[in-house]
Amino acid sequence: MGPVVLFLLAACEPTPPPEPEPTGPAGYARLDRATFNRVAVHQDLSLFWRSDANGDGEVSPDEVAFVWGGRVEPKQWVTDGSFTSNFAGAYERMVHEVGSGAPPDGPPGSEARRRSLVLRELDAGRPTLVEHDLSGLPAGEREMVARVLEAATWIERLYARQRGVAQIGAELGDDLPSRSLFRRNQGPWCERSGLADDPDCHTMPAKRDEAEQRGRPERHSGLYPASLQAEDPNFCDTLAKHPMADVLLSPFSVVGRMADIDLVSVPYTIAWQDDMHHVRDLLRQAADALPANEAAFATYLRAAADGFESNEWGAADEAWVAMNSKNSRWYLRVGPDETYFEPCDRKAGFHMSFALIDPTSVSWQEKLDPLRSEMEGALAALAGPPYRARDVAFSLPDFIDVVLNAGDSRSAVGATTGQSLPNWGKVADEGRGRTVAMTGFGADPDSLAAEREVASALLCSATMAVHTDDPGPLLMSTILHEAAHNLGPSHSYTGPDGKTAERAFGGPLAAVMEELKAQTAAWWLVDWLVPKGVIDEATARAAHVADLEWAFGHLASAAGDASDSDAYTRLSAVQVGWMLERGALTWEASAVAANGRDQGCFELHQGAIAPAVDGLAREVLGMMARNDVPAATTLVERHLAGDGPLVPLLPVIAERVGRTPRPSYVYAVTY
Repeated sequence: MGPVVLFLLAACEPTPPPEPEPTGPAGYARLDRATFNRVAVHQDLSLFWRSDANGDGEVSPDEVAFVWGGRVEPKQWVTDGSFTSNFAGAYERMVHEVGSGAPPDGPPGSEARRRSLVLRELDAGRPTLVEHDLSGLPAGEREMVARVLEAATWIERLYARQRGVAQIGAELGDDLPSRSLFRRNQGPWCERSGLADDPDCHTMPAKRDEAEQRGRPERHSGLYPASLQAEDPNFCDTLAKHPMADVLLSPFSVVGRMADIDLVSVPYTIAWQDDMHHVRDLLRQAADALPANEAAFATYLRAAADGFESNEWGAADEAWVAMNSKNSRWYLRVGPDETYFEPCDRKAGFHMSFALIDPTSVSWQEKLDPLRSEMEGALAALAGPPYRARDVAFSLPDFIDVVLNAGDSRSAVGATTGQSLPNWGKVADEGRGRTVAMTGFGADPDSLAAEREVASALLCSATMAVHTDDPGPLLMSTILHEAAHNLGPSHSYTGPDGKTAERAFGGPLAAVMEELKAQTAAWWLVDWLVPKGVIDEATARAAHVADLEWAFGHLASAAGDASDSDAYTRLSAVQVGWMLERGALTWEASAVAANGRDQGCFELHQGAIAPAVDGLAREVLGMMARNDVPAATTLVERHLAGDGPLVPLLPVIAERVGRTPRPSYVYAVTY
């Protein structure tokens, strides 16, 4: 098959009518690159100006990428190396929007205010391109790519069903910014701190007609009966206490309601059979297209396809962990996995991560593979009784160069940079999971400049001097974080009360504690690796600063929202609050930040980090070893909403981080 460019099939609409070519001497130089990309998002255009390669300030056909999720096919923008009249018309509309200025805000409850807030929410994310040209692949692999990317559109559909928003997208009409936001946020709600709770910030028109007024849609998960969610604000706790809790809260099912039985568990394959079978068929076609040297990948594709028919995922897990950087150049994980997206933290969300293996992962595997048992022993000693070190057989992370994320893997802003799976089943229980560290995110010049801008607004000069554009230290920390998910008291560990962490702590708190354990262990292991000669002290110092900056990014969403349930936000609050209490991190109120403008900044004291992190690691691992729910609850709540030293600084972090839009990744694939 000839080269084609990916676009989202499910979102296609009729081609807009041709419009006249632009007039005037400025041509296509009337918008700078950042403005072009920002306004293209406003107008729901599948366009991204990747770079001004020739430096002339004018967008050219060879400088444009065609974004997944767009409404128009690439050939309708560029034909035979020239822009089409469709592009000319779109450019004129973009120029007109910029020239018209910001739309007027309206009174509370008005359509004008809603539309204004939608644009503010969109602008909180900076469109950032992830692009791959796979057109040089052999024909069989290009066919595989086509089928996998088509399957991704059905994964998005399944995830929308799980989030309870599958029907809402059809109600947005021709309101382009709202359509764009709905697609980006995978739902009608705003997510940015300061806007998420605003009743006017959503994608639904304020009214359909004069008789029907509409407002912000209530959040109703598609995994539980809407009536149950409306009747019982604590329905997750109610389900956890139900006599059939293990069945109802099983990860690969929907909770349904029947008059004669009350609550029932409905397998995904029954609840959404047609969509599941579409994915099944496409994955089988992808497997059939692969050459003989990709046998391991083909085996996984067929096993995953079977899971979409049977709702049994064990065979897919076995085939997945059998894939590695030595027997395939591809990475794919497709199916239901993580639970953080849903209110009870029990049901597995559909996602796809499709990538190429980055061969540099082999060098890290060679460094860390011999240390797996030592790492387990070290964390076991920190945890203390009753936990005992065990044999660990997990694979150390592969580096993957992401081609496309879809469903639960595709974030509105930011991106997951590491993952350790599976979460259930024999592979997980036996500690044979596979971990990955995702490369390519945040390494573009625009992102590096934005990261420096945020860091210099929060850090004092001495700490900022350790900041680096090199992604290596943070990537190393990500590797250690993902490895730590398989170390110490984790997935299948049963505490002295006979319960796993999920049963003892409950879904949301269990998720926070597991992520807190992994990230704290990563901080701790960085210093542990220095005397072993795996890394040097300069790399360790840079990793600590990078991890602090990562935490600030998550804390920016927590200001004024003590109920923030995001696991990464809550773990970041514990870590930063703990470091402040113990002097490893200080707030220098009288100092000027490294940007030379902001009053007050954070100083990280490298010599005090190791003892502070050691103390936190002992606390967290010990709580998980003992299933100490009261202590864990106190630790988590204090630093985000209690009397901890971080709480009054949260607004400062939110304001300074919020000045710089976070990356909102868009994908373009030519094959």
